[in-house]
Amino acid sequence: PFAIFEQDNLQIMPAISKYTKFKVIAGYVALLLLSVSLVVIIYNKISQLTESGKDVGDANQKLLILGNTITNLYEAETLSNAFVQTNSENYFSGYLKIMNEVGENIVALKELTTDLNQQLRNDSIIIVLDEKIQNLQELLEVKQSLAANTFYDKAIASIKFGRDSASHEID
Repeated sequence: PFAIFEQDNLQIMPAISKYTKFKVIAGYVALLLLSVSLVVIIYNKISQLTESGKDVGDANQKLLILGNTITNLYEAETLSNAFVQTNSENYFSGYLKIMNEVGENIVALKELTTDLNQQLRNDSIIIVLDEKIQNLQELLEVKQSLAANTFYDKAIASIKFGRDSASHEID
């Protein structure tokens, strides 16, 4: 009985062996195709993430510039108010320095922006800021001319007062 069993096994083994070779080769081919397709999918996803990361980087850069610009505008407004109250040229020069930084930030934002409407808004902001600087410079000129006039008015008033005092002493 064992001889028959062994003989039957020998006849089945070559058939199983050819079938097994085919399955193993087909499995390796399927594994190779799956690996190649996974590499392609992963590469595409990494490319997408890199591109979206660049977009996020641009957005973060815009936010950083915008935050810095707003902070500088508050500081410039504070210096402007201090200048108006004290008439100190130090405040005015600090104001001009900060406003130049604000202008540079707006130009940088304009370069990062691809939207034409936003670029036009940035141009409008630069124009308004230039007008604000010009108005403050005109205010400085007016204050300086008024200060000179006030000085002369005070000098004339003191001379008149001195004459009046002298005439009262003589009487």
